[in-house]
Amino acid sequence: ELRDFLGEGAEAMIALEEKEGKYDRENHARRLPVLLSRWEEIRKEICTLPTRAEIDAILDAIGAPKTAGEMGIDRDTVPVAFRRAGDIRDKYVLPRLLWDLGVAEEFEAKE
Repeated sequence: ELRDFLGEGAEAMIALEEKEGKYDRENHARRLPVLLSRWEEIRKEICTLPTRAEIDAILDAIGAPKTAGEMGIDRDTVPVAFRRAGDIRDKYVLPRLLWDLGVAEEFEAKE
């Protein structure tokens, strides 16, 4: 999927995954208990993020686009881009958290 989505640009991301092993079952099995043991702390941090309404107000104030369509991005591209966002760098971002929790596909289906 990554090669189809990015073409040659995918190779660096694939090499990074080979190094990190974030989708490796053993690595996941080690991460998940840590994640769950710190869930309350993680939840509190998530709750400090601005709401959708607050973000929309900021974007409206500066005249910035708010949707993929307004940015010229095809609707079918959004789920793939979101899913692959966790592969761009060695950072723990929302798509990686959702994958670790086993809810990534459910989240994507909600749009």
